[in-house]
Amino acid sequence: MVYGRIPTLGVKFPQIEIDQAKCTVPFWCKQCLQICPGMVFSVNQVNEERLKENDPRLPGTYRLTPVRRDKCSVCNLCIEACPVNAIKITYLEQTYQGVEKEAIDLAALAQKEPYSVFVAPRPYSFELPDEVVTLLENDFSYDKATTKFAEAIANKPKGEIESIGKKFWQEYGRDWIKRAYQLGEEYPDRTYEVLLEAADRSGGYGRFPHAPQRVIEFAYLSSMGVFTLPVIENNQYRLIYKMPECPTFKAIGEKAGEEVANLFLCSQGCLTAAETLLRDLGIDALVEMEGTMPKDGFCQFAIRRG
Repeated sequence: MVYGRIPTLGVKFPQIEIDQAKCTVPFWCKQCLQICPGMVFSVNQVNEERLKENDPRLPGTYRLTPVRRDKCSVCNLCIEACPVNAIKITYLEQTYQGVEKEAIDLAALAQKEPYSVFVAPRPYSFELPDEVVTLLENDFSYDKATTKFAEAIANKPKGEIESIGKKFWQEYGRDWIKRAYQLGEEYPDRTYEVLLEAADRSGGYGRFPHAPQRVIEFAYLSSMGVFTLPVIENNQYRLIYKMPECPTFKAIGEKAGEEVANLFLCSQGCLTAAETLLRDLGIDALVEMEGTMPKDGFCQFAIRRG
C-alpha cells in the first residue's frame, strides 16, 4: 500500500444541455427549478442595471444553468416538466430528451401577466447626500446661531445673559439634533441601513454607539464648519468625541465678547443635543463633559452606558 496518495474515482456526471433559444424566460417559468429533487439548476441575471430589478418576463434577461451536475440522478423530471423541450441529458452514452411538443412562445405568455418591477427611489449611497448636509447647515450653522445669540443678549446684564443664554443654547441643541436625526432617517445612507439591519438581527447589539455616533457626526460636520469630529473611543460601553477647536466658542467671543464666551453657555447646546438624541433613540446612557474650551482649549464629551 502506498501512503499519502488519495485515490481518484472515475466518476462521470451527466451532461446537461439547455437550448437557450427555447428557454427564454427561466425565472418566470421555473418548472425545472421547482421539480428537480437535486436542485441542479440555477438562474442567473444576464443583463443588470444598478438599483433596478430585472423583469423576469423579458426574454434573455435570465439564463438557466445546470450548475450542480453532480447532483443529477437522471430522473428526467425536468425534461418532462419543461414546456418548451429545452433540456437534453446525456449519461453513459444514452441521450434523454423530451418528445417534441407544440411550439410555445413563453415570453409572450409571460408578458401577458402583470409584474411590478422594483426600482430604488434614489441611488444607494454610502454617505449622506450633499443636499442633506446643506439643509442642516442652512438652518443651524454656528454662524447664524451665534449671531442670533449675540442679538438676544445685546445690552443685557450678566445675570440675565446667563439665563437667556442657557435657554437659547438648550433650545438650539434640542432642535439642531432633532433635525439632524430627522434628515438622517429621511435620507439614509447604505452604511446606516446595514447597521440597523445588523442591529435588528442581533437583538439591538451594535446600535450603540454607532447609531448616535452617526447622527452626532452628521450634525457637527454639517453645522460647525469642521471637516472631522475626532472620536476618542467608541464601543458598547462608551462613545467619546472631541472638538479640538470650536468655531461656535470663537464666534461668540468675536460677536459678544470674551467675557460672554467664557461663560461657556454654548456647552448647553452640545449637552442638550446628546441627551435629546439618546432619548429619541431609546438609549439609556449618561452624558458628561470631560473637557471645556475656557479651561482645556477643547471640548470633549463622553456618553457612557451603565
